[in-house]
Amino acid sequence: MIGLARLVRASLRTLVTDRGTWFAFATVVLVTTVVTGLALTGVESAGGAPAPLGGIVRSWTTPAAFMAVVAGTTCLAAVSRLTQSQFDPTRLAWVPLGVLPWQGRTLIALETAVVTVAATTGGLAIVIVTATALDPLTTPWGSLALTTGPLVTVGTPVVVALSLTPALVGATRRFPPRPRRARLGRVLGCAIPAAAVVVLLALMPSTPTRDDDVAGLVPWSLLLVVLGSAAASTIGPAACRLVTAGLDRALIGTRWNVLRLALRAVADGVRRDGAGLSVPMVGVAVPGGLTAVFLAGDEALRAFGSLASSDATINWPAVTGLAAAPAVLAAVAGALLFSLSAPIRRDSGRALLAAGATPATLRAIASSEAVLLWALGTLGAVTVVTVSASPLLSTAQGDLGTWAAVTLNPVMLCCSGLALVALLIGSSLGRRS
Repeated sequence: MIGLARLVRASLRTLVTDRGTWFAFATVVLVTTVVTGLALTGVESAGGAPAPLGGIVRSWTTPAAFMAVVAGTTCLAAVSRLTQSQFDPTRLAWVPLGVLPWQGRTLIALETAVVTVAATTGGLAIVIVTATALDPLTTPWGSLALTTGPLVTVGTPVVVALSLTPALVGATRRFPPRPRRARLGRVLGCAIPAAAVVVLLALMPSTPTRDDDVAGLVPWSLLLVVLGSAAASTIGPAACRLVTAGLDRALIGTRWNVLRLALRAVADGVRRDGAGLSVPMVGVAVPGGLTAVFLAGDEALRAFGSLASSDATINWPAVTGLAAAPAVLAAVAGALLFSLSAPIRRDSGRALLAAGATPATLRAIASSEAVLLWALGTLGAVTVVTVSASPLLSTAQGDLGTWAAVTLNPVMLCCSGLALVALLIGSSLGRRS
């Protein structure tokens, strides 16, 4: 048996030589830290601000921090799966060398912790420097003195660590491989979030009868956005595997073309890890659902006569700021996912070139794959947004046009466009040639 200390030294040396493989994971940790740290800076600064400035800023930054955690957890888990898969050949070689399961898991956790600490430290430094440069921050409600105290310096690493927990658990389970448990984990990963959504819908208050009930229903709907996004990010890849498998069987015997090759690439990627679909889905569903709930609340208030038809309670600058965090985080992760799978794409690209494809054809396949992932992810996001806003829209008794305006709101459309651009950029960087 190889000693743990010797394995740790070898693992730390490998971190330096394989630093390029860790780049995408470290980048997502860095962005998650910056987004969360800036939101917590607003929360901490609001605590010392006079009324009504403090309450306004706190009501804006607290949901931003929470939604950054939701998006960060999904993005970190997705990028971690692809990052760890790069090391599978090496770690499979550990088994005949006598590396015990607990030793292998310790090494994986140690490597992940070292990269996470380095990226978190860099992100926290960016947050502190940014807060110092912007202090005091001018807002429409007054001047806000920015502070980076314990909530930022201690709370941010804690939040990042909590967001990283699912990714770390998934990474350590990779050694040694357990196919049966992996399948069981996927089933539970789909069943538990779906059950949580069903339970929440059952527990939600009955149809409001006055405007005060509408205000009480909004937090439930926002929680539905979060749980629905988590459920969609796990159920979506499983559903996509079934759909793409069915389409592939239906197309057997037809001529191979760019679209069919892109569909096969999407099917292979989703079957492998599902990361390319879950990230844009969450990046669109979380900000889009947030905006839809507020818009649906306005429609419900108008139905009770508490709000004029031309009035609105939604604060667009605040909503835009809330949407920016998960949208940017998912866009960065979505672009990096293509680069992480570049080795697999290059191997299949060489096979296509040998079969007579041209470099232009490979670029078209990569772009078509990005568009298909975006379309499927956006479709899942629209489903989440519709379900989240449906209790309030049902109260408002809105027509089809109202449902469409709330569901396909400007924030969701902008975030969807950002996801498409990011995926196209990623496809150009990680294409098959």
